[in-house]
Amino acid sequence: MTDTFGPYRLEGRLGRGGMGEVYRAYDTRRDREVALKRLTPDLADDPEIRERFERECRTAARLSSPHVIPIHDFGVIDGRLFLDMRIVEGRDLARVLAEEGPLDPGRAVGIVEQVADALDDAHAHDLVHRDVKPGNVLVSSGRGPDFVHLVDFGIVRLASSGTRGRNLTGTGTTLGTLAYMAPEQFEGAAVDRRADVYALAVVLYECLVGRPPFDGDMPAMLHQHMAVPPAPPSSRRPGLPPALDAVLLRGLAKRPADRYAEAGLLADAARAALEGSGPVPAAPAGGPEHHRETWVGPAGYPPPQPAPYAPAGQVRWDSGPHGASGGWSPPGAPPGTWNGWGAPSSPGQPGQPAAPPSRRPGRTIAVVAGVLVLVAALIVTVVLVAGGGGSSGPAAVAVGPPASLAQMFPQTVSGGCAPGDLTAYRISTSGAQPIEALQCAGPGDVAIAYARWNTAADATERVASYTGSPSVTGEREWQFGTVPQGPYWQTVSAGSCTSLAAYTGFAVNVQLYAPADRCADVTAAFGTAGLPSGDQLRAVERVLPGAVGPGCRPATPAAGTSGIVPVQAYGCGGTEGTSVTWTRWNGAVDVATEVNARGSRTGETVTSWNAPAGPRQGPYLRAEDGGTCRALLGYDAAPYAAEVVGPDCDVVDRTVAGLRPPPGESLPT
Repeated sequence: MTDTFGPYRLEGRLGRGGMGEVYRAYDTRRDREVALKRLTPDLADDPEIRERFERECRTAARLSSPHVIPIHDFGVIDGRLFLDMRIVEGRDLARVLAEEGPLDPGRAVGIVEQVADALDDAHAHDLVHRDVKPGNVLVSSGRGPDFVHLVDFGIVRLASSGTRGRNLTGTGTTLGTLAYMAPEQFEGAAVDRRADVYALAVVLYECLVGRPPFDGDMPAMLHQHMAVPPAPPSSRRPGLPPALDAVLLRGLAKRPADRYAEAGLLADAARAALEGSGPVPAAPAGGPEHHRETWVGPAGYPPPQPAPYAPAGQVRWDSGPHGASGGWSPPGAPPGTWNGWGAPSSPGQPGQPAAPPSRRPGRTIAVVAGVLVLVAALIVTVVLVAGGGGSSGPAAVAVGPPASLAQMFPQTVSGGCAPGDLTAYRISTSGAQPIEALQCAGPGDVAIAYARWNTAADATERVASYTGSPSVTGEREWQFGTVPQGPYWQTVSAGSCTSLAAYTGFAVNVQLYAPADRCADVTAAFGTAGLPSGDQLRAVERVLPGAVGPGCRPATPAAGTSGIVPVQAYGCGGTEGTSVTWTRWNGAVDVATEVNARGSRTGETVTSWNAPAGPRQGPYLRAEDGGTCRALLGYDAAPYAAEVVGPDCDVVDRTVAGLRPPPGESLPT
């Protein structure tokens, strides 16, 4: 019998710790799979712990780094504190190191850069993690570069705040935490962001060498943290750049004042040391501790160096107005020239931004594996309250439906297709069923069905549900040319030969079937049915409903203020004399780079847009320049954007409010 917890159906325990358990659960209210953290029953009875839990949940909602796991809901059910969050697939870094040993230095630095992005965001909101270690770093690799989430924010502070004296340095958890604790944490001194910088340096050291700088039993480890200088990493792994020694030794300084003041500075220094691109950056000598101005982008990418038209560190994310009243003009560009893509460029020298580190934003999919997600401060994406006018607050934009099957697969509107019975596609193990299905006559009298699901995981599970039957072809994935597209299975079942396929990262799948003795025809039809590749499915006209309305047509992409050229553009006529351009970019980081470049160019604040009372979707910038008002909306993880241009900002605001773009989770990354 399946256990329930309020509206949640508990489907299996993913982890257990001293303060509670994490379950894979199904949220029956919102029809989605989640990770559900239930704290131990006595914690909800402690007013101090309960108040801190709720306060840190609210604080976590203000964070915006993509390297923390989004929180859906929190509160108390049946007398127990709970936390509802997104499920993420991956291994924790401790397991990666145990299975693979020391990492390639470039990979190690890339992981640390992403952890630093999460930490700097938390530190800017006065949250100190206090337990940075490989077990709290979740790594999702897939077929591409690593994408990292940092989990368990605030665990030590929450655990030690209650009157019952719980403490994570108790039996069974001590050594795993002690190896990463800064000296001041043993002294009872004030702990700030620099304790997290120290722990991050330990993590980088372990990634490079295969073990932390200090080990042994508890007394030995305490003594080493307090008094013993760490061995340079190159002495334990010959061949490491000597400049990395200097970075690690500074990050592991005994006195907090001698360390890097921010996690991002440690990561930047490690990147510079690895690439030999310049001297190790020095920490700033003073200045405000919080609410600093930072470049804002997804997946922990630092700003391009040098950042064309956008000097690093001059765009503020969600604090006050930008300090530069007149903006920043690119070289050779007269003041007041917009120089954005889709508009004539000034005769400057934009250049192409330097490539980011060798990684791209990964997609967030399926299962938390062996990671204990603890308190609300561990989770973090921003949830902003829809605000009024002015670009200093989030723009409230009602999201619309995602693209239909007819838009994604235009061949389905050419005749011979009819809506399918959704219940016929229900997955027996999870109960999920598609939200749309079309059944069509395919080549050679082979039937072909298209199904659109709530999530890509559902589409993948639909294929996996058939893998219990013997495979006719032995294929595990299908290809378009030589490029893998997603999971695939062909089998004979219930008198039919059936091929099922899904696209990696898309909430759709296709199914071809014929009588059981015609598997050869099904296989042939799969190759001649005119199925698009995954890259073709990412086209603007397939995934953005607003790009295919009346008056829309393909446009020629032009270099933006950042110097980056979108992959594809569609232009549409808007209301009240406005125009709307929908674009696809190489990655979400390109959109963030463009938004930041424009913010520095015009002196405007980069903010966000979100559905009314809904989650944040991505960066937003609205600015007046040269008598024209422009608004640019992007997504946090998807490489798409929309730009609205109009005669004044009131008109642009009204047009933006009526855009109804699809939600970010429905878009491919």
